[in-house]
Amino acid sequence: MPTRERHAAAALPFGALSLVGVLLAWLGPIVCLVLLWRSRSSSRSRVPKPTAELAHNKWSAAAIIRKFLLAGREPRAVPVWDVVPQSGEVFWLAGEAAYSRFYGHDVSFTPAHGVVVGRPRTVIAGLAVAVFSNASARRKAAGGGVAQWRERQRSRVVVSNRRVICRANDQWLSFWYSDVTSVDPQLEQWSLSFEFGTTQPLLLDGLDVPTIAVLVISTLYGTAALESHPGLACLRSA
Repeated sequence: MPTRERHAAAALPFGALSLVGVLLAWLGPIVCLVLLWRSRSSSRSRVPKPTAELAHNKWSAAAIIRKFLLAGREPRAVPVWDVVPQSGEVFWLAGEAAYSRFYGHDVSFTPAHGVVVGRPRTVIAGLAVAVFSNASARRKAAGGGVAQWRERQRSRVVVSNRRVICRANDQWLSFWYSDVTSVDPQLEQWSLSFEFGTTQPLLLDGLDVPTIAVLVISTLYGTAALESHPGLACLRSA
């Protein structure tokens, strides 16, 4: 083999390694930023796990309130100073739960077409970054359109004789009983879901949910439902 060809052949592996290095230098920081963003998003929506003792106490409190209502007594009013009551409205509970809403929406994806000018290695690295960015944006757009539980966050919850009020996305949101079309307590999972006539479904889950469910079911169906509603069966033996 001529000397010039031997040198060219020997240089190929080093050139390939250099190209890999350029790609890593371009893609490495982007991957790190994506992972950091996902980590922070997860930490914002994470709901702390309860202790067994606290869970037992909350469950017992819901069972006591159920028996209290079945005895013909009215729920005790609690003071809530950062929500203004409507005329004749009484606040019964001020607690906390994880808040989620169920919806999907139309999304569109427009791929980015960048123009990279420079040496071949720079051009290849730029094209690789564009491919990576487009793939990530395409996956995000596809996931964004699927109907699913979204906006999960810790929320203050106030229950009254007229509505359930949640502090979510830095505002108070009212879910009026008059708009409820379906309610599904899954107390074994510490969850309560609502469907409405004019807005997206609501899911609450957490330690205060059994008591919220008792108050809501009693208001929507009457006190007798505390004995017969299948979603509250697990409280009858508590």
